[in-house]
Amino acid sequence: MQINVPSTTRVGLKYGIYVLLGYIIADIVMYMLFKDADESQFFSRLKNKTILYILLKDPSELLNLIIFSAGISYGMLEFRRGNKDNMTYLQGLNLGLIVSAVFGICISFIQAFEFALKSPEMVQKLKKAAITNLEVLNYTAQQIEQSKFMLDFRHTPTGVFAIMLLNSMLIGCVITLLMGLFMRQKVT
Repeated sequence: MQINVPSTTRVGLKYGIYVLLGYIIADIVMYMLFKDADESQFFSRLKNKTILYILLKDPSELLNLIIFSAGISYGMLEFRRGNKDNMTYLQGLNLGLIVSAVFGICISFIQAFEFALKSPEMVQKLKKAAITNLEVLNYTAQQIEQSKFMLDFRHTPTGVFAIMLLNSMLIGCVITLLMGLFMRQKVT
């Protein structure tokens, strides 16, 4: 008699897609709610603010973090249930990183494609807004000049892909490490 034990890969792929779908739905809802808001006003509020302040003032970031955390935790719960309530820390870490990778790769492609469709005038407007934000944060002219290379890279589809992928993997790793501590069960 063969016992069906779920693999972390299968569960991670499943919940990575669930997180992606949740993110897309939340993004559409937030777009509909705040489509008239000016993004440059958000950046002017960042001066001397904490990450918690930013998350609470920008509801879409907080919502995305909740969706990401829920996807990882429900994936760990499903894996534990299918594995007779057993999950090691490394299994949880593996599962969370797979969820992060699936979500990160998919959303990075979507964001890079969306950025590739933007007009050159819009890209220039975004670059000017980024430079204005650096000025608001009291960067010197020399510091702004030194950061222009990074701004140029960041405002390309490749840069958007790389930054989104790195961001989702780092956030996913931190969430996974924390969730793994609480969700693990000793294998008997």
